[in-house]
Amino acid sequence: MNRWLARAALAALTTLLCACASDDGADPAPPADPAGDAPCVLSAEVRYPIPDSPLFTLDPLGPLQDVTCAWTHYQPAGTFCVKLDAAELTPGGTGTLTDGRDPACASSGFDADATGLYKVAIDTPPLCPGCRRLFIDLGQIPEGGARGHAFYAIASFNPSYTIDPFAHSPNTKNFTNDELVSPPGTPLAMLVNAGDAYFKAYVTHTTRFAHTALQGPFYIGPWYVNRDGQRINGVYVDVDVASAQNLGTAELNAMRYVAGYNDGTASCPDNLLGDYAGANLLYAGCATHPGTSAVAIDPFP
Repeated sequence: MNRWLARAALAALTTLLCACASDDGADPAPPADPAGDAPCVLSAEVRYPIPDSPLFTLDPLGPLQDVTCAWTHYQPAGTFCVKLDAAELTPGGTGTLTDGRDPACASSGFDADATGLYKVAIDTPPLCPGCRRLFIDLGQIPEGGARGHAFYAIASFNPSYTIDPFAHSPNTKNFTNDELVSPPGTPLAMLVNAGDAYFKAYVTHTTRFAHTALQGPFYIGPWYVNRDGQRINGVYVDVDVASAQNLGTAELNAMRYVAGYNDGTASCPDNLLGDYAGANLLYAGCATHPGTSAVAIDPFP
C-alpha cells in the first residue's frame, strides 16, 4: 500500500471509530510541571468498548500516553546516531554514513567498530505552550501488532486540533518534512505544511531503521535518543490544545490514533523475502492490517 492510499484508508477508519468511546474519568492529582511554571494538569482517558479481534487490533503500535508532564524526558537530542538496517530501494540511497568513532554515535550507545550509522542532526522544537505531547510506546506492541511499516493518524471528532508539522519525534515522518514531496522554501511546501497541520498523519517503522538522502534528514525507526543519551522506544507528536475549541464532552474532545500496518505475516508479500522484509522505498511499505489505540486522550478533563 503506498503512502497516499494508506492515508486515505486512515481517514476512513477515523470516521468508523470516532463514535465508539466512553469516558473513563480523570487521572489522580497532577505532578509538578517539569518546567516549574505551574502544576501540570493531566488528561483524562477515554476507553473504547471495542473488542480485540484477528481482523482489528487494539494498541497495534503500543499504548497511547499523554507524557506532557514529563515532556523533557522525551525531548530528542540534537544529534545522535541510528544503524540503518532496512533494505533501501530509494534512488540515491541513504546518503553519507558514519561509524561508532563519531562522538554522537558513541553517546548513542554504539561501539567504536559499529558501521552503517546514520547521524541524525535535527533541531526538534520543544513542547509548545498549551500543547499536549502524545507518545505511542512502540516498546509495548502486542501480538498481532505492527512488525514493519506503520501508517497512523491522530483522530478526533474535534476538528480544531492542529499539530505543527515539525512538532514530532525525529523517527516519524509526514509530507511536510519529506523534501521530495515538499521542497523547502517553495509554494508547494507552504501548502503541504498547512494541510499536514490538520491531517495529522505519519509513517514510521516498528522493527527497522530507514533513511533516504533524497527526502531530508528525518528517518523512520523504532527509537530515537533523548538529551540524556537514552534510547526512547516510541514516537510522539505535540498537539496544540490551547488554540482548539473545547466541545464540552470527552467523547467529542478525545484524541486517539488509528493505524494501518504491516503485521509481519505473509499478508505482506515482502515479509517472505528474507533480507528484503520491511524494505523501504520512498518511506512507503506494505500495510494490510487496521487498528486503533485502546485509550483515547481528552485534553480538557
